[in-house]
Amino acid sequence: MRRITCFLISAFLLSYPFGPQDANATEFDECGIESSIAFEDWQQWAKTTPEPYFSREHGNRWVTIYFDDLAGTSDQSISAPFAVCAKIIKVHFTSVTGATPRKLFLMTKMPAGFDPDHGDWWYGNYNHLVGPAMIEQGAIEACIDCHKKASSLDYVFSRPMIAKSTK
Repeated sequence: MRRITCFLISAFLLSYPFGPQDANATEFDECGIESSIAFEDWQQWAKTTPEPYFSREHGNRWVTIYFDDLAGTSDQSISAPFAVCAKIIKVHFTSVTGATPRKLFLMTKMPAGFDPDHGDWWYGNYNHLVGPAMIEQGAIEACIDCHKKASSLDYVFSRPMIAKSTK
């Protein structure tokens, strides 16, 4: 069942055109966010949370976090910036034992100048339950408002937890 779920999510991600929210994203798209290929293999990325944990900040859901190779090999000191084009996905489930993701929240570290006041992060919110639908993408205000509280961690809240798990 888990393989079927992963296959279906991959198929949805591949079928959705991850276009830029605005011209700024196109100008800075060396990270490939215009293409669904940028996120198609997220199931093979490093799972940085050993078990799902409860996240009030993302709709009271159980979540796991995955880092692509660039994010996983970025300097893991707590305050160091992530490498340009590093990608992070937070997968949301309705229960701790949930097999089917409900939503995928995406982050990509963009080149300097994309959104310098907020760490140059691109955000995406993908709703798995309604089919291949990107709800929002780009410099999303709700994401920025929350993640700015973690500016000393390059805007990634899970960094201390990940640093602990890799020691």
